[in-house]
Amino acid sequence: MQDAQHGHGPIGHLVRRFHLAAWAQQNAPKLRSFGASLARPALTFGKGAVSLLVTLGTIAVLVLLLLLEGPKMRRAVLGLMSPERAARYARIAHEVNKSVTGYMAGNVLTSVIAGVVVFVTLTALRIPFPLLWALWVALVDFLPMVGGALAGIPRSCSPPAIRSPRASSRRPCSSATSRWRITC
Repeated sequence: MQDAQHGHGPIGHLVRRFHLAAWAQQNAPKLRSFGASLARPALTFGKGAVSLLVTLGTIAVLVLLLLLEGPKMRRAVLGLMSPERAARYARIAHEVNKSVTGYMAGNVLTSVIAGVVVFVTLTALRIPFPLLWALWVALVDFLPMVGGALAGIPRSCSPPAIRSPRASSRRPCSSATSRWRITC
């Protein structure tokens, strides 16, 4: 640092040549305010990241505790009931558990199928980043009702087939109205 301030070494040569020391001295107040304005968004982002990690950690701990202690809690609640009522509620809980498990298994299966279909299709069409698009489709397909629409919106809003290095052997279409170079 001292070598640079005194003009010695390669960095010191650049400082002397471009008069960086004088420029830094002249613009010091601006540089300080610029640094302070950069610090606020960084701190906000860091605070949000820590908050997200704490939330995810809390959820993970609660899920783990419910998985470990759930059977004991179920037995305790059913033990407070009469035997007939406990048998009825146990039967209903079993049916609900079976239905929810079937729903989730079907949802996972359709999401995986959608992701594989998108990957194969985009790979066959030589669209850039097929794995990224397939993962996006598979993940948002989990969302009930709107997942399918959300899966297609980013892909349909982007240009159909942007010229990529992988598609370099294909010939461009003649389209006077298009801003994008579309391949056929």
